[in-house]
Amino acid sequence: MTSDPATPENSDIFHAPPLLARNSLILIVVEVLAKALGLLVFVLMARRVGATDLGVFAFAVSLSNLVTLLPRYGFEGYVQRELPRSPEAFPRLWATIVAVKLFLSAIAVGVVLVALWMGRFPIVKSWVVLLVLSSTLLTAFVLFHTACFRAFQRAGYVAQVRLVYSGLYAILGLLALQAGFGVAGVAAVLVMAGVTGVIHSVWLLHRRVHALTLSVDPVAMRLVLKESLPFFLLILVILLYNQIDVVLLSFLSGDREVGIYAAAMKMFEATALIPAGIMGAVLPALARDWAVSKTQFAATFKAAFQYLTMLGLPLAAGSTICASKLIHLLYGSQYGRSISVLQILIWAAVFSFWNHLLFVALIAMDRERDLLKIGAGGVVISIGMNMLLIPPYGALGSSVAIVITEASLFLMALRPMLRETINSLDLATVLVNPSLCTGAMAIVLWLISGSPLLLLISVGIGVYFTGLLARGAVRPAQLKALLSRSSQG
Repeated sequence: MTSDPATPENSDIFHAPPLLARNSLILIVVEVLAKALGLLVFVLMARRVGATDLGVFAFAVSLSNLVTLLPRYGFEGYVQRELPRSPEAFPRLWATIVAVKLFLSAIAVGVVLVALWMGRFPIVKSWVVLLVLSSTLLTAFVLFHTACFRAFQRAGYVAQVRLVYSGLYAILGLLALQAGFGVAGVAAVLVMAGVTGVIHSVWLLHRRVHALTLSVDPVAMRLVLKESLPFFLLILVILLYNQIDVVLLSFLSGDREVGIYAAAMKMFEATALIPAGIMGAVLPALARDWAVSKTQFAATFKAAFQYLTMLGLPLAAGSTICASKLIHLLYGSQYGRSISVLQILIWAAVFSFWNHLLFVALIAMDRERDLLKIGAGGVVISIGMNMLLIPPYGALGSSVAIVITEASLFLMALRPMLRETINSLDLATVLVNPSLCTGAMAIVLWLISGSPLLLLISVGIGVYFTGLLARGAVRPAQLKALLSRSSQG
């Protein structure tokens, strides 16, 4: 077993700049690889089963994500905020939270069983929902364990768990599709990957981070439930506006329209989870900064905002221009209607990148109540926009609704930050160089839009980063320092 990080004398690990840079890079790479593996299975499934069955699978995922809100309960955000402050409390905190999650998982299963009975779904659709629900509940435990790793800045263990889970899912999922098992086979593979992920993450926590205990403290249980409630309500509103579109689209337009939408949404999700990797390293640093130095807090926030902008803007512009080639390459001509959906939907990624940072910054500032109000406003906007736009426009209407919702959330979340700690002029200056370089990249890509996709991607990356270097937004010394720090850990 390695040395115990859960001690006060090792508290500097939560904020060492080289470690923060290394962990951010590791988590980004892991998220990209994991999503790439998941996308591989999704693409083959889309090609094999068609838009209607794909819509069934997407509906099962969205419904399961909503129900699994209960056992997740916001414990991930809670431990990432509290463990950097009180690392010695980890063993009993872990046991207490696991006990609560098991109880809440049983309630979630009961709710879905009642819903399936009342909904009178076809038997195949019901089985897919139950299998996906089982895998989502298992994944909730894996996410809790990876949150513990992130709190202790153990990004390498997050990488191990994520890659083993994603690799197993990709290999077995592809085999299941090749064997003709369809969406039910993929759902069963998700359950197997979830079981493996739970066992793997528990072993790493026990052997590599801190010896675990099964001792549950009833007093601590009540405290954890009380303190995690704001995080639960926050996750509730976030997932509602993230998942309600698929549920509403399924009821208002049918499974095929959901399949068209899900094809584009999968690509959006693959990009939107990039900031999640960065935030896993940034949240502990911001939590410490807020308690120690407001100036350092503002500096950390600005740096993270800058790099998220540098990633988000070119990603959205490039995807818009290359949308046709991307959709046809991945899904084939039967998903042609997904092109326009992606061209709109991808711009929500820019606001999503920023919103990830704003949300964790408010959590670090102990502003969960403000964040909850913001999220509730986002849910109202999302439901309203989807109800208004889905009937006349279907999947295209849902994509517009997401962009409007993400932009509204950004404006609402930015306001308290500007009022308390961040200078608006500083953030505005951060936008200048990425915007200019993205514009130059877009012009070049538009001029050569008939070229092969690989060439477009290569040229786009080259033009964009050349522009950043020319503008001084990224300096060679900074890149060299980041790479050397990453190689050291």
